[in-house]
Amino acid sequence: MKPIHNLPVVVALALTAATSHAQEAPVGDITADGLIQALTPRPQRVLRGVTPVLREEDMPSIDLSVEFEFGSFELTQDAQTLLTSLGQAIASDALEPYRFRLSGHTDAVGSEEFNQELSMARAEAVREFLVAETGVPTERLETAGLGETQLLFVETPDDPRNRRVEVRVLPE
Repeated sequence: MKPIHNLPVVVALALTAATSHAQEAPVGDITADGLIQALTPRPQRVLRGVTPVLREEDMPSIDLSVEFEFGSFELTQDAQTLLTSLGQAIASDALEPYRFRLSGHTDAVGSEEFNQELSMARAEAVREFLVAETGVPTERLETAGLGETQLLFVETPDDPRNRRVEVRVLPE
């Protein structure tokens, strides 16, 4: 089993519908207000009295590069600071009506089986932190482990920026 390398905490904020690469910002630049803005679903146009049905892939999402202890799912202090802002955003009045999926991703370092298990454990660690430390109700958060199956940087599968937790708003 190969070790998983650490990554400085950065946040890539991007709506999944965007075609450009995600923007990265230092964790200190990320605020609950910025996360609220990125995660708030945009109003849908009603045509002839018919409101379109939103699919999951139409909902906003952000990719968070969350730093964990080496080869583990233990959150670092920087990760906890970032997740506190995320918890404040999710608990806000603007996002209170929504549920969220926390999907863990890894790079391609290590075996597929190890990466799958690690990605799930990391997604669950994020959920547990949000519930325990920021008061987000458990029923508003679901987790998924995607391992190395959805790399952001396919050309460089070992790129640390592939290690992230995706936060997606789920349709009502």
